[in-house]
Amino acid sequence: MNLEKDLQSQEIANVKKEIFELQQHLIEVESMNSKLKRIQSSLEVDNHDLSEKVQSLESDKKNYNLKFESLENDKLELKEEVKRLVSFENKSKLEIKEALSYQLNQETFSNVDAKKPTEKAEQHFEFDTEELGSGIEFGFLSGGNVDELYENSNVESSNKIVSSHLENHPVTESFVVNENLEICEKQELFKLNQTELVCLFEKLKLEKII
Repeated sequence: MNLEKDLQSQEIANVKKEIFELQQHLIEVESMNSKLKRIQSSLEVDNHDLSEKVQSLESDKKNYNLKFESLENDKLELKEEVKRLVSFENKSKLEIKEALSYQLNQETFSNVDAKKPTEKAEQHFEFDTEELGSGIEFGFLSGGNVDELYENSNVESSNKIVSSHLENHPVTESFVVNENLEICEKQELFKLNQTELVCLFEKLKLEKII
């Protein structure tokens, strides 16, 4: 009788122990589940933040592409403007050369009144476009040959003085003054064009750096 009671008591104790262990395990599982829920919640927040960042980056990318296209268009326009200015400058140089050729062959050299006293001293003026990277300098000295003077001149060379003696073809003062004024105007036009070209090239350099 006592033996049976002892066995029953032992079984009851074992059952209670198992129940206690199961309860402890359940508590651990619930604690782990709670931690997992917190981690899940944190991951959802991170995922939401990442989604917003992705959207922001996509928006920035679109804006960048638009700005890039705009800069490319501006770059093409600037290149066209540079070509136009270079063409205009070359045309202006050609016009100056043609004007010099025309003026140096004017009948003025042969129709000046022979009785009017002429100044034998050197009459000299310069056209210097050193700032442009090209220029001409030329002068008139009493005596010489007109054709030889023109052949030895070069409107595209820099800092070169072409001198000739116009012994048989004296030059009037008004002719020299008019020539000087016209060439000075051409010189200023060259300087303005070159300044504009420099500004455009600098802008293109800045765009490439950006």
